[in-house]
Amino acid sequence: MPAFHLTPLVNHRDWVSSAEQRLFALLKTGNTSPASFSTSPMCTSRKQEVKVKAKPITSPSKISVAVVAPGAGTGINGAVYSELARGPSFKVDVIGRSRAPYDVYPPCWPQGAHAPNLQSFADEVLEVGAHRNADVLVFGSRGGQVVLPHMWQAEAQGLVPPVPPAVVINGGCAMNLPSPVFWPDSAVTFLIIGGNDNFRGNLSMEEYIAETRSYVPPGNKTTAILSINEMTHMPQQSLLRGILRLVLKALVSWKADGKVPLERLRQTLAFLKQDGWSGRLLYTTAPSEWEDIPFSSHGREKLQVTVPRHIHQEDLGAGKETKALWRAAASCKGHRLAQVVKVC
Repeated sequence: MPAFHLTPLVNHRDWVSSAEQRLFALLKTGNTSPASFSTSPMCTSRKQEVKVKAKPITSPSKISVAVVAPGAGTGINGAVYSELARGPSFKVDVIGRSRAPYDVYPPCWPQGAHAPNLQSFADEVLEVGAHRNADVLVFGSRGGQVVLPHMWQAEAQGLVPPVPPAVVINGGCAMNLPSPVFWPDSAVTFLIIGGNDNFRGNLSMEEYIAETRSYVPPGNKTTAILSINEMTHMPQQSLLRGILRLVLKALVSWKADGKVPLERLRQTLAFLKQDGWSGRLLYTTAPSEWEDIPFSSHGREKLQVTVPRHIHQEDLGAGKETKALWRAAASCKGHRLAQVVKVC
């Protein structure tokens, strides 16, 4: 089974097509055209080559991360992924590349195209088993909208083994998409959404978070949503650098033992507070049960610390971890607010 080489990233800039930008408002409002959208759960695709470079599999002690390139910011945030790969804890592989011929929406989307497209690319990824040696996958933007849902659908049909845990930058799988999303109850998923992301459309942050959460299956108990008010469509480099390692480790831990990775979540909140970001962290604690923790770099939140009745005491360390999580969301004085940088 092949592994995939981390391709040169720094000189390759990710992109958001004009067609994709026009889709943002359509997908958030649900005002889709019957003539444009297919009612079939699958779009027609044909086989095409996924051009990747192979390298030997490294030490199993490292967390194996597969970044699905289209939409994941492998250009603008290439330095972050490269730093992750050079560190001692992760093996990073990049699957495909942005702006390749297949980096277009399938025909069941407005302005979609016949294969090669993102759906036929997903078919090829599944066929060659590019994801099977990964402990966790990273998707962004259109990768989260098309590639991940198509992989989940193949899992639901029994065509492939369960898809590994996934980081979904921009939360593309939790939107009003042209094709239904077969989100598994067993999926372990960490969605990262931003207040300055075009995917938000005209929704208020409260509405955006509520809508994102509404797409998580009621039976799923392993999903987190990190909403960051200042985050742009392509996450600021300092932001992604600070949280990616923690989020990846949280997902691997959550998958391995089935317990909410409270310590990693606490560390994530502590970084966000310290570096000047604000927003909310939501995560499931049981089917249809959510914890919701606001965080801010200024102004002390009046938070009531409680231990949810559905979490076992041994998972919490007698409640200490939950209290620490809330404390991590409390105000840190003297830190600058993160500069918001618009990226097109």
